[in-house]
Amino acid sequence: MTVKVFGGEFNVSFPFALMVAILLCCDSTGMMSVSLLSIFLHEMGHIIALYFLKLPPRRVNFRLCGIEIVESRLYCGYLAQLAVAASGPMVNILLGLILLPFSYMSFVAIMSATNIVIGVFNLLPLSQLDGGEILYCLMSAVLPENKCKKISCTIDIVFILMLLITGVYILSMPNHNPTMLITAVYLSAYVIIKHR
Repeated sequence: MTVKVFGGEFNVSFPFALMVAILLCCDSTGMMSVSLLSIFLHEMGHIIALYFLKLPPRRVNFRLCGIEIVESRLYCGYLAQLAVAASGPMVNILLGLILLPFSYMSFVAIMSATNIVIGVFNLLPLSQLDGGEILYCLMSAVLPENKCKKISCTIDIVFILMLLITGVYILSMPNHNPTMLITAVYLSAYVIIKHR
């Protein structure tokens, strides 16, 4: 399904819509609804930053493997790329901090914590995440591209290993939560495809 809004196309694939519907139907705790809302706000942060910088997105693709924002221009300068990459996590972290004083209400506490976790997690310096994009922009300003790619690849490997070990450790705990391990495997697959 494709919808045109403010001159840009928003494409929602059937697998993505089906996955969201299944997650919401199976969510008895309400955590998935809060997480999806936080992710939506994160992506809106990126999109608003693009419009603010007069770089409206040509297309936003909602796919099973993630949300992809296709910018109107391929190259818009390091500062603009840095601002766009940082805007998503900053929306989450600021919202989480604004809600923190009202965390005596259980829903608000969950919303606050979820936004802070999503914002901080996206600042990890992995190439799939906003933190990796921020780091790459900073390195590109002072280093040649081939060196930036080597450093980025090394950082990806180190952080993926740390996330995999953390995921296995959390899975071995009494509550057996597989979320971190699934996330680490997903990011590993992305990094392998990108750097092969």
